[in-house]
Amino acid sequence: MIKVDNISKVYGEDAASFQALHEVSFELTKGANLAILGKSGSGKSTLMHALAGLDRPTSGSVSINGKDLWSRKQKEIDVYRNQMVGFVFQDFYLQNEETVLENVMVPLEIRGVGDRKQKAYAALERLEIKDKADNLTRHLSGGEKQRVCLARAIIGQPEILFADEPTGNLDSKTSEKVEALLFKLNKELGTTLVVVTHNEDLARRFANKIVLKDGQIISHEGKELTI
Repeated sequence: MIKVDNISKVYGEDAASFQALHEVSFELTKGANLAILGKSGSGKSTLMHALAGLDRPTSGSVSINGKDLWSRKQKEIDVYRNQMVGFVFQDFYLQNEETVLENVMVPLEIRGVGDRKQKAYAALERLEIKDKADNLTRHLSGGEKQRVCLARAIIGQPEILFADEPTGNLDSKTSEKVEALLFKLNKELGTTLVVVTHNEDLARRFANKIVLKDGQIISHEGKELTI
């Protein structure tokens, strides 16, 4: 499903350059779940962004379902992000002056897909927040906002769900609910789940783990993960 071959990422030039990733390689089976761990500045988010089509690696390749991602034209990379990938971010990135329903429909509006309301209601029902569909998102709690983000991420039935510190802004009780929903989606929809986290309790729930330090993999575990 995901094959990473010797990717490196360098920001800046000459004396001002910084190497965020250094020849990282691994393979992850379709439908698996993976936690990417490491201290701040270890390269976690850079790696996830390279997998998600958000940030081009300086060298190396990322293959999704046997097709090289970064050798494609930009338009094709945009299609990959919109049709195959779902995103959940720590800071939500919701339109606060729009309703929950309007926020969730955004990915399908970009695609030009029909029956958007029906599919949005179905996604909200799966995340147990359908009753908030007509509320403005600025009136929601942090846990409710994160569930709206999850609904928006899965509405297009993505093959891969990426989450960057998905419980970072939540209290422990709400975090547990969001964690349970992530694994439920991974299991029920067969969605490959890739999460960047500092949360060791969350990381322990993952079948596959990669630990980064200074842009390199220093440890790993998991039967669905090959290094």
